[in-house]
Amino acid sequence: MKNYPPILEANPLRQQAAEKAWQLFLKEYNLPEVEPVSKIF
Repeated sequence: MKNYPPILEANPLRQQAAEKAWQLFLKEYNLPEVEPVSKIF
């Protein structure tokens, strides 16, 4: 088990940080805004 990567657990802070990073990525590359998958389902 030592060679396995740590498990990432979902929580509101991680979700918020991921969405912010996604929006910054879209802006940086002048891509159209899209809803995060978590908001679609």
